[in-house]
Amino acid sequence: MPAVRPLELPSSPGAAIRDPCSRSRHLALLAEALILAVLHGSVPSSGMAATTALGGSYGAKYSGMETPRSCVCTRSGGGLGVSTCGEDSFLHFAYASNLLWERILLKNPSATFYAVANLQMETPRSCVCTRSGGGLGVSTCGEDSFLYFAYGSNLLRERILLKNPSATFYAVANLQDFKLVFGNHRGKASSYWHGSTATIVQSPGDEVWGVVWKMNASNLNSLDQQEGVEGGIYSPIEVNVPTQEGKVLTCRSYQMNDCICDLPSPQYKKVICMGAKQNGLPTAYQNKLEAIETNNYAGPFSIFEEIEAAIKETETTTQ
Repeated sequence: MPAVRPLELPSSPGAAIRDPCSRSRHLALLAEALILAVLHGSVPSSGMAATTALGGSYGAKYSGMETPRSCVCTRSGGGLGVSTCGEDSFLHFAYASNLLWERILLKNPSATFYAVANLQMETPRSCVCTRSGGGLGVSTCGEDSFLYFAYGSNLLRERILLKNPSATFYAVANLQDFKLVFGNHRGKASSYWHGSTATIVQSPGDEVWGVVWKMNASNLNSLDQQEGVEGGIYSPIEVNVPTQEGKVLTCRSYQMNDCICDLPSPQYKKVICMGAKQNGLPTAYQNKLEAIETNNYAGPFSIFEEIEAAIKETETTTQ
């Protein structure tokens, strides 16, 4: 099993009506029939809500579409989720304009008709959960949590809790055949950290130590925002990391895009080193972190002041 892979999976064709003309006619007729059914009241009242997310909406399922970054795919039982992440497709329930074959193909050329279905319950907006084996996915969608492997500033508890209040310590783990580096996305230094930030690159024989946090799925968006995913600065990836007890965990993590190496600020380095010490990372690895060269930035630093205030508050609370 590879140690790391992108959460955005390639598309693969789904099994359905093979003749494009037949599929097009089928979906066009389906759309027309469903729209007429709603207008004329022949669809059950519990399934008429094409504009709501609840209550028996009727629609079409498509398969074979490109998988979103949150690694949603089709389980062997046909459900939506990531039971093994070994399948490169997912099911999309369409209830409005995407009922029409030609409409969905405008932006999603891999879509193929899968089935007609009706929605009986609300689907969670972010169905990324922790499987019983510790992996990232949706085994039953009964758990609303995921595992996140942090190796940079989010090593520090007070730092990650600023934006992600559900984070709880889960384990210390290490990512093998990778090394920690510092850089800027396309050479542009972070105005937030006044220097470069941490990322990971492949390096056979090396390892990156970090902390695994268990987080509510409700914090997935805030974590992505913190990592600049929407702006293309970091991409979410899936990593397999062994813990100190030998258990391998499948976690969400992040890797910088278009990284150009540079020096971090001393404040950013300090946050990482404090997090490593706080969570008991190996002493040899802590020494490596302490030896990191910085850019000697000495100006104002609002995020660092926020973190220091949070640390003081924690110390006051625990006394």
